[in-house]
Amino acid sequence: MTLASFKKNFPAKTAVPELLTRLLGYQNKNPGCYSGQFELSEGGPESALAWFDGDKDAAAHFVIFAQEGDGALFGFWMYDGRTLDNAPLVVLNSEGGVSLLANNLKDFFSLLAIGGNEFGGDFEEADEPAEGLDHFRKWLKNELNISPAKNPVRALMKVEQNHPSLEKWMADRETAGSSSGVRRKKASTTVPRPPADLTGFVGRPYPDLLASPLATQWGKPRLRKLEGDTYISFPRAGVECNIGRDGELVQIALMAGKYIGEIPFGITFRHSRSTILELLGKPDHSSNREVIAGLVLPRSDRFKKGRLYVATDYSEDDSSTVQVAFFSPGAVK
Repeated sequence: MTLASFKKNFPAKTAVPELLTRLLGYQNKNPGCYSGQFELSEGGPESALAWFDGDKDAAAHFVIFAQEGDGALFGFWMYDGRTLDNAPLVVLNSEGGVSLLANNLKDFFSLLAIGGNEFGGDFEEADEPAEGLDHFRKWLKNELNISPAKNPVRALMKVEQNHPSLEKWMADRETAGSSSGVRRKKASTTVPRPPADLTGFVGRPYPDLLASPLATQWGKPRLRKLEGDTYISFPRAGVECNIGRDGELVQIALMAGKYIGEIPFGITFRHSRSTILELLGKPDHSSNREVIAGLVLPRSDRFKKGRLYVATDYSEDDSSTVQVAFFSPGAVK
């Protein structure tokens, strides 16, 4: 791909950013994958228009310069008159989801250097990384002084603090038919008090949990996106959290065998189903163990407790509890 053809991704009379010019040179000299299936590409305006189903006004807010094999698009979000110098980097994924990724190209490259299976959806090195990943990392370090992001979750928190919610911008367009972006929400000047237990984090911004003493004890968090949903998990501690589109935690799940902290409502993983029913009362919904497409779904109960729901999954013989989840009513499907 020539620089002239690549330049057609960008607005007229706009120079291609130097970092992208250098990455294009690297990609041309080193054919093959270097970070998942990510690659710089041509036809950005056409790809954006197709992604937005022909909505020219919406597509004009994005400068697309790269893609992945599954159809995900990467580029600048040019909201509120932003330029390439101050616009955030985003992903428009093949499932219709959208996410902010980085404040600038240097931060974008540091995430790219992680080498996940799906850039923008997986921020841990793939089990079978791209053949060119090591060479790419060396080039980034030697030529651009860029290393893989050490804490991608924190990096994503920073970009979300600096820009409006892209998902809300999209939703506002769909519901109001407006061509304008949304105003940036001002950060709170007060420091929220930590909740008394885990259930208190449900419905609060997920950075509150990440900044809590609990999370610092759980080890390194892992961020992933699946079918438009965002998850933060702490594999070492057996904790997984689901984040809503507004950035609030909608569910916290605790896994037996790894989670060793206190569980709200007096629950322990040693409790059998009969003990759970005595402790929490009559469930408002129950499901039996079943196998779907080779996947075993355990027997489970759901209880309404105050403002939240509590769900418990059981072992095959109901003699113990294998997972406990706390979630907001909006997470009930």
